[in-house]
Amino acid sequence: MQAQTADRLQKAQKYLAAGKADRAETICRKLLKSKDGYVDIRLTLSKALLAQDKPDQALKYLSEAANHQPDKLALQSATGDLAFRIKKYAEAIDHYQKAVSLEPSNPDYWYRLSDALFQAATENFKSYLDRGEVTQSGETKPRVDFYDDAIAISNKAIELFSEDVPLLRLAGEILLKAGIEDVAMLCFERCLPLDPFDHIAHYHWLEYKRSKNANQEIVDYAIAQGDRIANDAICNRTVTYAYAQLGRYDKAMEHINRSVELAPKNDKFVTAKAHIYYRLGQFEKSITYSNKALQLNPEATYPHWLNCLSNWKLGNLPEAHKCNPYRFEVADVCTKFNLKSPLWRGESLEDKRIYVWSDQGIGDIFKTTSMLREITPHENVIVAVQDKCMPFIKALFPRIDVRPLPTKLPALSIVSNAFGTKQSRKNEFPSIEEDFDCQIPLGSLIEVLRPEVSDFEGKDKIMILPEEHVAPFRALNILSNPNTTKVGMAWSSKTFGDPEAYGYLELEELLDVLRMPGFEFYNFQYTTKEHEITAFREKHDVPLYHAPGLDLMDDMLETAAFNSCMDLFVGPGSTSSDIAGAVGIKCLRYAPCHYQDNLGQPYVPWFADQKSIDIPWGDDALNYIDVIKQWLLDNKKH
Repeated sequence: MQAQTADRLQKAQKYLAAGKADRAETICRKLLKSKDGYVDIRLTLSKALLAQDKPDQALKYLSEAANHQPDKLALQSATGDLAFRIKKYAEAIDHYQKAVSLEPSNPDYWYRLSDALFQAATENFKSYLDRGEVTQSGETKPRVDFYDDAIAISNKAIELFSEDVPLLRLAGEILLKAGIEDVAMLCFERCLPLDPFDHIAHYHWLEYKRSKNANQEIVDYAIAQGDRIANDAICNRTVTYAYAQLGRYDKAMEHINRSVELAPKNDKFVTAKAHIYYRLGQFEKSITYSNKALQLNPEATYPHWLNCLSNWKLGNLPEAHKCNPYRFEVADVCTKFNLKSPLWRGESLEDKRIYVWSDQGIGDIFKTTSMLREITPHENVIVAVQDKCMPFIKALFPRIDVRPLPTKLPALSIVSNAFGTKQSRKNEFPSIEEDFDCQIPLGSLIEVLRPEVSDFEGKDKIMILPEEHVAPFRALNILSNPNTTKVGMAWSSKTFGDPEAYGYLELEELLDVLRMPGFEFYNFQYTTKEHEITAFREKHDVPLYHAPGLDLMDDMLETAAFNSCMDLFVGPGSTSSDIAGAVGIKCLRYAPCHYQDNLGQPYVPWFADQKSIDIPWGDDALNYIDVIKQWLLDNKKH
């Protein structure tokens, strides 16, 4: 390098070191035509431009220097890094490829090359979608060919460096983006026992397992990885979810406590803690933590809903009613209409038509049925319910206009709850013609008609079906013995399994009850078919029967009519017990301690005579067999 060029370049470098990047740039630009110091001039100019936040211009001169000296590893790497930073992925790929060729034993250069290919493919795919180039079926699943080069290079890299955690995790992310989930999870899984701890790999693996309901695998992971995830709030949160789904609230509480300690201002973690307290039956503590979550995030909806449930269990209806509307904002709890008509607040309906619509499950329809009598005049009432419930409502209220609910909107959306996010069908009904003046969801009738628990007292709660529906069942041969007490029975639920498993029974566990002399038992377990009951009766020689041809799942009128023939009913907190209660059958109902149907009472206020047993967490319905037997003996009719 000539002395004059060297002196001027040194002067530029001094300006650069002194923070005078613009003056350094001016000098370097004047030196660009010099053949001496080609690389050093461009490196200094590139640094001066970067100091002035001109990365695109800096890359131009850095690339010229790198191309001039293709055997300089640090120069290729630095150029690739700058190109990657400003999303010039093609240029980054070129320089990283040179770096890999110069030092193929360095996994870091393989990582950078793989990442650049990944980002380039992702950008190309985004452009592909922006142009509207989706598949004929309307899918927007990533096209694997966009990611082919990234997949090939990353796979080669992990062949060479089979225990390099960053490479394994990146390969997993590339495969996941390309839609090759199973292989991606193998990459993440290989990261789990390795160092350094890569939280992204752990998160991906945990979320995948959660999406597949592989809760026991997550629990096994937590046991194996306990020390490694001790300081990771999100991993502990996902483990909390798995333990909760398995009904292990003690262990769930341990892990959510850790999450809250690590991230005390995360309202979702605090809400999850409130949810666990609710499931444990510790309702005051649940309310405390729900309120803490609301202090952190006043816009959150799930803590309000938890407050509603907890206040119901405490018998504090006024406070519960304040939060009851939040059920519409919580995923998969209630389906809503976006109606223009105002909400009914209990005013006279003499000159108005009211639309009462079912927003909850089948059991909730039977709980609220008796309250429909209090909405008068009946000629002004429209009731919209699920198809299977329409004949039941019509039989009881011939003057009410009974209509079917429309099918929920089919669109999919991502929704959140206390433990995480998931994909769910849109929780709304489509728009309808509003030929009415006001409206109210069935689940909100309690707010208007039962502001306090005491408002249930003195009300007629027995719904007597017309004899034309009941008589055919009274004539059945299985009911012909006049010397036995007829007991309707259910034992499980459509949702039987963790975490509510402790509140339900298997049919075999009821054999001691079924063998009690002087009783005959009749199936109202809607998940069990007629042929299964027949086979069970013959195998165990017990008096358990199913009404011939009765569809317990979809024929609610006939199910209620058959139920009307019972003397007693025993069942868990499910639709079966609600039907029995609606038609006035004396009932023993048992359920996990967080089930809110009893509104904090030892009986279920919705019904005329339904004793309620709260089974505390850690206990089991099986331990209440003797209670069931004694209740049956105490209430024996024959």
